[in-house]
Parts: sequence; C-alpha cells; structure tokens
Amino acid sequence: RGDFEKDHLLGATSIPFPDAKGWDPSRMEPAAMEQFARVLGRPKDQKVIFYGQNAECTRSHAGAKLARKLGYPDVRRFALGLDAWK
Repeated sequence: RGDFEKDHLLGATSIPFPDAKGWDPSRMEPAAMEQFARVLGRPKDQKVIFYGQNAECTRSHAGAKLARKLGYPDVRRFALGLDAWK
C-alpha cells in the first residue's frame, strides 16, 4: 500500500494482494476470496481494470484472474503497469 500512497492513477483503489508467481485461484481459501470480493465491491457489470507498478508485477495478473473467477465479465489488465503509463 505504501507505493499506492506515493503514486497511483486518478480514481484507482488499492486492493492488497500477495505476490503471485505461479498463483492459482483454485487453491485460494474461500475466506480470502470473499475478502477480495468485498474489497473489489462494485457491481459485477462494471469494467474493472487492474494494474501494478511495472511489467514484472504479478499481482495485477492474479487479481484480474480472480475477478474473472468471481464472475466479473469485463476485467482488463494494463500489463505494463504504472511506470509505463507515465
């Protein structure tokens, strides 16, 4: 969250997520999935865009994957991250 406080895209919300190399949502604990859905907290028909700090960030990929698993149909990911956006 410290990086988010320093710099983020206007209107963005920070969703804390563990480092996710090799991450598999099918192995995620149900309580953790419920917490993620609560933090995401928007109608499922709205577009959701995930991004991380840079292209090496695995959290944005994992978050987008989980959002799709939870039934959000319009999930996007800016794979290059905030560094490239600038």
